[in-house]
Amino acid sequence: MSAGNQGRAQHRPLPMRGNRVSRRSRIIAVVLLAVVAGGCQSHYVADGGPPSGNAVALRVQEIGGGPGQAGHIDLPRFVLYGDGRLIVPDGTEGAVPLAREYHLTREAFNHLYERARSAGLGVPHAYDTPAPDAPVLLITLGVGQGQANTRIVAPDPHASGSAGDAVRAVEFDRADLSDRDLTEVPIRYTPSRVAVSSTYAESGARPGAPAWPLEPLDGGSAVNGGRCLAYSGPSLDRTLALGRAARPGALWTSGGATYQVFFRPLLPDESDCGVLGHIR
Repeated sequence: MSAGNQGRAQHRPLPMRGNRVSRRSRIIAVVLLAVVAGGCQSHYVADGGPPSGNAVALRVQEIGGGPGQAGHIDLPRFVLYGDGRLIVPDGTEGAVPLAREYHLTREAFNHLYERARSAGLGVPHAYDTPAPDAPVLLITLGVGQGQANTRIVAPDPHASGSAGDAVRAVEFDRADLSDRDLTEVPIRYTPSRVAVSSTYAESGARPGAPAWPLEPLDGGSAVNGGRCLAYSGPSLDRTLALGRAARPGALWTSGGATYQVFFRPLLPDESDCGVLGHIR
């Protein structure tokens, strides 16, 4: 966290902290209403408390409007895990996206989780407003042993109704985290796996484009209009070094063709490229 943000974080508590008791008192009513409205749906997630350990408690991902860059896979806005870890994007180093890892107190965890739960996100919703090329907000709330997934097309924090409530419930600014919300000093997230996704650019090796030194780029899994390979273990450091020395979307040659290459650290709940197939 920057010195400026640290200064602000010491004086800005998490929003709506003072409403914790009244918010909890509404959770049961919200869940009961959701059961009545969504109990017939096969994808309804049974009621339960927040997950523990490495399971996702709350994940918020925004997919930008309009045609996306093939092969490019954004980090989520943030991911909250059952053990209190909170991972938030934090700039880039070369072509490698960076993230910051926070360890929340149980009180701060409950604030973020229960705010989303009280907005009805404990059951799935689809707010598919007709809006071509509009951004889409994907929200996952871990409930018991399952997950509830909500999709909001053209999310608007100023909108009235349930969709607007949901958007506001998952708004987050890391500057609102104060020292009392954390159990230790924030650190840079260190991935144990990194995904390399690529899209075909042209036949032949473009002059000046370096040769890709690892597995051929035409292999791996099909993800977002490209091919994706995941690296871990002995290959991890080398892959990250290649990314840090490159620019985002740099060109590389492989197997007699030229490709545009993107790097994406995998998060604790992401085991391989396959789980990135629904994310742009």
